[in-house]
Amino acid sequence: MKIGKENMVGLVYALENYHQGKTIVTATQLQPVAEAISAIHGLYADIEQDEAGRAIWRIRVRVNAPELGLNAQDVEAQLRGGEIAIYARKYQLHQGVLSLDPRTVAEGEMALIVARLREIAEHAAD
Repeated sequence: MKIGKENMVGLVYALENYHQGKTIVTATQLQPVAEAISAIHGLYADIEQDEAGRAIWRIRVRVNAPELGLNAQDVEAQLRGGEIAIYARKYQLHQGVLSLDPRTVAEGEMALIVARLREIAEHAAD
């Protein structure tokens, strides 16, 4: 298999960032984001640790469908289908839960995700 120079540069960059620990996000850092999401009508957020026990933290968002007027599948589809696609972990969508993984988000982008969730909730009744 052959790889291009772009792939090599990407790999080197990823290894440098991983080695420096830049990708690690703590539960404490995520707490304000979870609180901002929980302030949105029909959404409840908390922090969850990776299922395998690794030091990986995510924001678990529970969607109260009767309260919001949308179910978790609808919210996830609108996140993904927006002007800026936002991808969530979908493993528990059937239970009304989606998870946000901060490891794939640049600094400051969590505010965009919260704003998009707020927008979805505000237009749910339309």
